[in-house]
Amino acid sequence: MMAEYALSGSIVNENFEVITGHLIIKNGLIKEVCLGRKKSEVGVDSNGLILPAFINAHTHIGDSVMKDVPYAPLDKLVAPGGLKHRILETTNDAELRGAIKSTAIDMLNLGTQLFCDFREGDARGVKILRGAIKGLSIGAKVFGRPVGVNPNLDANASRNNDGADPAELMKVADGIGMSSTADYDYEYLCDLRRAAAKHKMAFALHAGERSREDIEDAIALEPDFLVHLTQAGKKELKMVADEGIPVIVCARSNFVTGVASVSRPPIAEMLAMGIKVGAGTDNVMLNSPNIFSEMEFISKIFLHDDVSTLRMFTESNAEILKENCGVIAEGKIANLVVLNEKSNNIKNVSNLISGAVRRARPDDIVSVIYKGKCLKKSL
Repeated sequence: MMAEYALSGSIVNENFEVITGHLIIKNGLIKEVCLGRKKSEVGVDSNGLILPAFINAHTHIGDSVMKDVPYAPLDKLVAPGGLKHRILETTNDAELRGAIKSTAIDMLNLGTQLFCDFREGDARGVKILRGAIKGLSIGAKVFGRPVGVNPNLDANASRNNDGADPAELMKVADGIGMSSTADYDYEYLCDLRRAAAKHKMAFALHAGERSREDIEDAIALEPDFLVHLTQAGKKELKMVADEGIPVIVCARSNFVTGVASVSRPPIAEMLAMGIKVGAGTDNVMLNSPNIFSEMEFISKIFLHDDVSTLRMFTESNAEILKENCGVIAEGKIANLVVLNEKSNNIKNVSNLISGAVRRARPDDIVSVIYKGKCLKKSL
């Protein structure tokens, strides 16, 4: 692979405008964004639409061992003691590792090159995930979760529990990712938050998914970001905005568990209030990790704004996860997706960003480029 090469096409630039031009890529980074086409040196169709690669900011990839769960309330599916946790407890490491690897390869074929996973199973769970994706051209930020701590114990019981070693978890994880504050003794969560700060690790948790009752407690923990806020009202959203806390939404999964039938994720309201909003596909047991499907869903149902939707899965997710990618600009990591704008699906589209958000499919992908390396479409 050349240390420096040119890639030509229709480029979604750092302002999320489409320009005709070419990129100079060197040593895995975008060296320059130039106007005017130049013959591509990596075999990519010059008619391609070049996008920042997708970032999936919230997954539970361990759930890949079960992909046909029934429609059921949230508590029965994913809460502590629910179907998900019962199945994970009976799945051996080899089976789990194989399922995780399959989903990671699927994400690559779907144009995703970075994902953030809330991984159950303490340090062991984090190590299983890292082992499963070793050698694949995909990045992962793994937020671990201690095991052995039973919900709603008193402070002393949860702190003295012998089932988890947060210090070991913090050696291998990128952050701590917890479920609702309602699932744990609050002082235990405060301990975890302090430990994360001491180790200079990110701390995030679910909030406002089952009800709004846990949102204020979650905000008080000063998280790096919150996930869901499906049930948040104006009061809670203002608190989140005032504290400058980003939010990751998972719109499709909320419809599977039924919480969106009570209150849809208030995505437009969050954006209007200045909240940094990113997005993910959530549990693999509920959805495929297909960003194309998620973008179409969010743009058509929640926003009617294709540029804002694309930003959520690229620039915003990168900023929330503190990664140097997500936009096509000088100095950014060259994580890119190239779509065939002459495919039967996309040709005759006049607004290419709208076409990418509301119409594009995985079979429109010409190539993916990971840290400057051009990969084959079929991985």
